[in-house]
Amino acid sequence: RRRGHLALLALLAWIADYIRGARRVRLHFGRGPRALPSASEASSRLARIVARCPALRAVYWPTWYAPGAVLQFLLVGLHELRAQLMRSPYHRQTLRLRDGARIALDWVFPDRTPGSSNGLGNGGPPVCVLLHGAFQDSSSVTMTSLAKDLAAQGSPVVVMNRRGYGGAGLQSDGAPRLALFGFDEDLDDVLAAVVRRVPGRPVCIIGFSCGAGFAGRYVGKRAEWSAWGQPQDPELAKPGAAAPPAG
Repeated sequence: RRRGHLALLALLAWIADYIRGARRVRLHFGRGPRALPSASEASSRLARIVARCPALRAVYWPTWYAPGAVLQFLLVGLHELRAQLMRSPYHRQTLRLRDGARIALDWVFPDRTPGSSNGLGNGGPPVCVLLHGAFQDSSSVTMTSLAKDLAAQGSPVVVMNRRGYGGAGLQSDGAPRLALFGFDEDLDDVLAAVVRRVPGRPVCIIGFSCGAGFAGRYVGKRAEWSAWGQPQDPELAKPGAAAPPAG
């Protein structure tokens, strides 16, 4: 009977801790000079994006069997091991960069649909360019899982393996170059290759961990290519960034 009481107390403590971990998503906007037209437009655009993303207004309920950060980290590790054992979902393309270096682009295409080639006709959902984290590559579960989910929604997806990642090596015509957060000109070449392979689509750049830093830096420096700077839907700007002209 004592053990039953202890088990009940443990269960109640776990339930209380689980409920305490539930949080409503809170969005924090910058406090810049609202009087500037650009700041007002950005604020209105963010409000429209949030209005169309219910997940940004919902309550976050942790996974019941991994409610804490440590357990979730261990769970990601288990998923990572499973991803390494599963069959790769990718079609690999080797891209030669402007300095002669070669990197691997790993593609996941939507299922074939009538009237298109693997769902690659003009128009439709954007092409999603995924940028992996540090010490990862396209085979990491953070990339394979997201790539398959996005492709299931109709978006062609390509994971850019940065220099030295994905088994591509560091060979180039000059001295080898390597950077944890990547090189902007490499992503220029990748986007040009994406436009050639899947023309007529907007491009959405999505980064994880270091890849998110890479993406943020890139779109800040290439703001003139943003779809938000182009003629747009009055309700909501196109998601992602427009790719540079192919060349």
